[in-house]
Order: sequence, then structure tokens, then C-alpha cells
Amino acid sequence: MMSLRNGMLAAVGAVAGYGIPWALGQVYRLVRGREGIGMGDFKMLAMVGSFLGWRGVLFSIGVGSILGTLVGVPWALVQRKGLKVALPFGTFLGVAALWDLFGGRRLLGTYLGMEW
Repeated sequence: MMSLRNGMLAAVGAVAGYGIPWALGQVYRLVRGREGIGMGDFKMLAMVGSFLGWRGVLFSIGVGSILGTLVGVPWALVQRKGLKVALPFGTFLGVAALWDLFGGRRLLGTYLGMEW
């Protein structure tokens, strides 16, 4: 049975998972005048937050962005469309969340000398 504390942590993670990318998307829309991230990514990160907490959300956004850049820039060069190539960000978020689930945050924290 889930304790009240665990339920609250899951709720905070879900709100952070939805709220952080939503806020970033709003800023992007104000600056660029168009959508930069889809609603599916918000929902996926809300789920990630409910399972992995707010730290898992931050880890997934950070690592997912790095993975997306490592794949997206070469892909954009191959496509010869500049940096206007759209990639499904959810794929990279999912890989980052799985990495976190299986100890990636702990491994990265050990490497960087930080406690997560």
C-alpha cells in the first residue's frame, strides 16, 4: 500500500513533469512564435515524474536533450535542411528515463562527485 508521503512525492513529480516542459514551451512560443514541444512530451514527463520524482524529470530532460542533440545535429546535416528538422523528443526522453530507472542518475552523480 502506498504511503501518503510516497503519494505526495509522486504528485509533486507529476506536476513537475508536466509543468517544467509546459513553462519552457510557453517561453519558446513567446520567443519564436510557434510550438517547440508537443503535449505528448508533457504527459510523458508527468508519468516519468510520478514514477521517478522531480529529480528524474530533471535528469530525463537534461539527458534527453543531450541525446537529442547528439542524434539531431548529424541527422540535420544528412537531411540538408539546416536545424529545422523535427525529431520526436519523446524517444530521447524515454531512453533517458530508462537510464535513470536503471541507475544512470546514481552513476552520473558518482562520476561528477555529486549526491542525487
